[in-house]
Amino acid sequence: MIDTRKEINNHKTILMVPGAIAPAFGPLWEYFYKIPSYLKDKYNFDIHVVELPTWGNIFKRSRLIEEYIDTNLAGKNFHIIGHSKGGPEVRYLLEQGNINSQVLSFTSISCPYQGSTVATLFYYLFFPLKIFSRNFIESLKELRPGVYDQYWKKDYLEYSFPCFYAASDIPAPVVFNTYPLFWLTYPILKYFEGKNDGFVSIKSASFGKCLEICQTDHIGMIGQFYGKTGKFEYFKIYDLIISSILK
Repeated sequence: MIDTRKEINNHKTILMVPGAIAPAFGPLWEYFYKIPSYLKDKYNFDIHVVELPTWGNIFKRSRLIEEYIDTNLAGKNFHIIGHSKGGPEVRYLLEQGNINSQVLSFTSISCPYQGSTVATLFYYLFFPLKIFSRNFIESLKELRPGVYDQYWKKDYLEYSFPCFYAASDIPAPVVFNTYPLFWLTYPILKYFEGKNDGFVSIKSASFGKCLEICQTDHIGMIGQFYGKTGKFEYFKIYDLIISSILK
């Protein structure tokens, strides 16, 4: 008997799910900076990147992810890589179970499964101003620590496919190794949650088998800005992901 799952796996398809900080694509922008083309050229993967609204609650964005799968990956098996807020939205779909038979692996990159104290800070700072969109405020509200907990019923070991994660911690001295935005958020988040990437703590990002704790900030994990990630060679974490999901 032919192992259909393994046969389809040989097609090597990856669905990449961006977070909420920026669009997947733009005239001069690529969320996963040059990573899809890198994976396609080096490993001959078929890469799909979901285009999502930059901000929106877990229900809206997860529904759009599922619609993308129904339209573009119907009947196919694939691996998923999610960054930042994209991770909880994928996990929410996995909790529902509608796409699970198609999933070969799920890798989270700096995903706030337990929320982030930084979101609480921004929420109470920006909400009173009444100048930001409803989607932005809703996103901050649900990203606060503990809000996502109501959705998580399953441990990663309960799934039939492997789950991995990678997170990061900004190396010291922080002022020389990241952007000014994180100079403020890193120490606040470290005080409340421990080591972190400026937006997400390692503790909050944990879901599955740990692949690596990298030395960079939140956006360095996706090659931003425009490949300027200091000493951190961001393609290497994707090499590690590929070697892990193909074992």
